[in-house]
Amino acid sequence: MRQPLKDWTAKIERYLSYLGGPIQQDPLWRGIARHPRVLTLTSTASRRENLLAATEAAGGDDRFWFATYQPLLTDRDPVPLFWQAPWALPSGTTVTIADFLDVSVPSLVPS
Repeated sequence: MRQPLKDWTAKIERYLSYLGGPIQQDPLWRGIARHPRVLTLTSTASRRENLLAATEAAGGDDRFWFATYQPLLTDRDPVPLFWQAPWALPSGTTVTIADFLDVSVPSLVPS
């Protein structure tokens, strides 16, 4: 029988292992100064909270970001919703991608 929480914990441990060493030699990340973020979109706020808790318990830090995908399921322009969505971090803080990257929010809808 599958154990989702253990599966998630093992996934976080593998991410941490990769981010702690092999990423330095990965040509995909050559020349990029910032460490990558692991973005997780999930179906509900309660699922997001469970994954946050499991990530923190597995040693995950604020490189792991979590949000729900409901705001993206609207008829409005999804680009600003994605860039301005509050992403929850294991430390308990929230951040938007636009603020993190210090960029203005693009739009697909003509003004």
